[in-house]
Amino acid sequence: MLTAFRVRALGATVLFYVVAAFLWKRPDLLLPSSTPQAAYPLAGLHRTHVDASAPGYSVISDIYWRNWTFYFVTDQPHSLPDLKLILTKGMYSNPDIQPNAPDSSIVVAIREEVAVVNSLDSAQKPVISMFPAEAMEEFSSDKVTVIKGTTLMCHDDGFVSHYYHWMGELFIGGWRIWTSYWASRNQPVPDFDLIAFPRLWSESEAPEGTHHNEAWEDPAGVNKWLMKTLYPNVEIQTRGLWAKRAASNKVFRFENMLLIDRMAGHRGGGPPSGKPFADVFRVPVPADYMLQLRDRAIAGHPDAAALARSGRGPQYRPAKPKVAYLSRQDTGRRLNADVHDRLVAELQALHDEGLVEFELLMFGKQIPFRDQVAGIAAVDFLVGVHGNGLTHGMWMNSGGQRAIIELQSKDCNYNDYAPLATAIGNQHFLVNGDQFCRPLDCVPRGCHGEFKSSHHTNIIIEPKLVSSIIRDLIAAWPRGPYDIAA
Repeated sequence: MLTAFRVRALGATVLFYVVAAFLWKRPDLLLPSSTPQAAYPLAGLHRTHVDASAPGYSVISDIYWRNWTFYFVTDQPHSLPDLKLILTKGMYSNPDIQPNAPDSSIVVAIREEVAVVNSLDSAQKPVISMFPAEAMEEFSSDKVTVIKGTTLMCHDDGFVSHYYHWMGELFIGGWRIWTSYWASRNQPVPDFDLIAFPRLWSESEAPEGTHHNEAWEDPAGVNKWLMKTLYPNVEIQTRGLWAKRAASNKVFRFENMLLIDRMAGHRGGGPPSGKPFADVFRVPVPADYMLQLRDRAIAGHPDAAALARSGRGPQYRPAKPKVAYLSRQDTGRRLNADVHDRLVAELQALHDEGLVEFELLMFGKQIPFRDQVAGIAAVDFLVGVHGNGLTHGMWMNSGGQRAIIELQSKDCNYNDYAPLATAIGNQHFLVNGDQFCRPLDCVPRGCHGEFKSSHHTNIIIEPKLVSSIIRDLIAAWPRGPYDIAA
């Protein structure tokens, strides 16, 4: 039987736990009262962040644009990289496009004490300072037009309307840092909702007499086909619309942007290439980053599934490596006719010996581009005269002893395709005359001998040198526990 004492003790214990449970849910009752915290002065303002950047190629969130000028709105201006490696006025700095803008980019430094921003290097970071209230009035969410989703913006004002210059220089560099950024976050790579060329015309809207260099589409239509094939739901905007937006003087904010600027890339482009992508090609990426694009480009092709598997298989030597010679004999830059015939004979001899499968290719507008990509995807050694067709090397499988073998005149080195091959993960050999070189060993860019240009119809090289390179590569390419079917 419970005594009166035990009843009182039990009741006190129950009361204790009831009160403790109540106070656990309402800890504020145990704390002294305090004055409510004042609102943060920049609440509702999206500040600009450079999430990833290599010269000429940048992933940026919440960047602002008005009247041809980008605004980096931040309360941490010292954290921004050198804007000269992100944006420039372009190759041509067309005054018709930028009549009033003081620069292509401006840092809006938000500070309570304006004098603080004077320590910034204004030569590298053009700066205007604003108090928090001023920044809120100018850039808060209810004051701007928001471009939602992901935007790929090419800031160039020319030199885009060419398969190599768009896909092989600008887009591939942007794709590299874009995939690197999302892979580093362990997130899938999002599609682009918008592709913008604010300083270039589309073919349909260009005024009469406009030079094709002022548009983004190439004459063959490859650039547009690829963008619409890789991103079927994308909207492409060009100069006509953006000129109207500039004239409105409205502020636009981009939620997430991949920003490409060729001349900014050149400012950081170091040896050996001297190309805009020299630095971005050093950014780590997943091994299949280009295969992700190729799979989309060949979707619907009868061989798409087999090609997708071959690109992700072991890097052993195929049973019969495939050699493709991409001929330019119907163009203004081609081999001497006799040299062409002897080269075909040398490559055919490799085929007849059973060392390789050889195919002579000549792509033209009559061959659907999806078929061209699929044809190159199965190639292990791509041989061709310097020119736009070698951009197709970006669709090859990578690794092993795969290579692009480029043909140029003696003492010439136009090194456009060497860094492209390297970025894919393949080797590059430049055969010029009776000798060859690897990218780090070639003469400086240009022609330094009899020919002052590689653009002529009598390019002479030694065909046996090409077949010798291929033989050596095959011999150095170890077989695995089994051969991949050709």
